[in-house]
Amino acid sequence: MTDSNTAWSDFCAFAADPWARFSLSDFQEPWEVHTSPPKAKKTRQRKVTLDRAMRAASKAGVSVASATITSDGGVRLEIVNGSNGHDINEWDSVQ
Repeated sequence: MTDSNTAWSDFCAFAADPWARFSLSDFQEPWEVHTSPPKAKKTRQRKVTLDRAMRAASKAGVSVASATITSDGGVRLEIVNGSNGHDINEWDSVQ
């Protein structure tokens, strides 16, 4: 009977003051857990460095005449045509 009396007294208190503010924890059961979605994983953008570009060129077997670092942080390589005996194909250059 005491539980129903406290519930009734709580209802009467609410009815007397309808603008009364209750905290959310007053109405939560102990097993209710409110979670938020996980945060998106931050991925680091890889930057093209001069060292990486030169290593990739040597791995591809081409000779580099000059290298230029552009204003947006990219690397531009000028390749020597036919210096190592490989035939340079028009499909080898990226445009």
